[in-house]
Amino acid sequence: MNDHPSPLLGAGSFVFADRTGAPILIRRVIPADAEAVIAFIKHTDGESTFMTREPGEFAIAVETERRYLAHVDGRPNALFLTAWDGTELIGSIDFHGGARRRTAHTGEFGLVVRRSHWGRGIGSRLLDALLAWARASAVVTKIKLRVRADNLAAIALYQARGFIEEGRFRAELVIDDAPVDVLAMAWFPDPNA
Repeated sequence: MNDHPSPLLGAGSFVFADRTGAPILIRRVIPADAEAVIAFIKHTDGESTFMTREPGEFAIAVETERRYLAHVDGRPNALFLTAWDGTELIGSIDFHGGARRRTAHTGEFGLVVRRSHWGRGIGSRLLDALLAWARASAVVTKIKLRVRADNLAAIALYQARGFIEEGRFRAELVIDDAPVDVLAMAWFPDPNA
């Protein structure tokens, strides 16, 4: 098993052993994955309140998702990776930079792992692959994210990878009728930026 992805993901994929020893394939998404991606998102939206959507709020047609996945693959400042345990889609990271010249260098990502696979190192490997890709990019110089201020495990992961807090959005979300703060964090391939 290739335990260390190349900065550009070589041929677009690599396999690693997760913390349980299971082989996990990480690869670039392809348009044919549209149905699996939609099912994955609908499933994971109901697994945690750390998501920005509530169950049932994601409603995209398969053909629309196929077009989006094809569009992402053709952009130098976008990357969508999926993690597979056998034939089951169990994780994803989706980064997209700005569409304009002034914002093409920066963008945000979303990282999701099925609850059944939490704590197995899959989110870390997806994030590491994104950061390796960004380091080798001729375009991307800043990666941003927003995370619930009470999602301490995610914040610890991001800080361990060099993300810094850039701000706090007070009462940005309402979860179970209670306001929840969100942190804005950023990572720079050049730590001197």
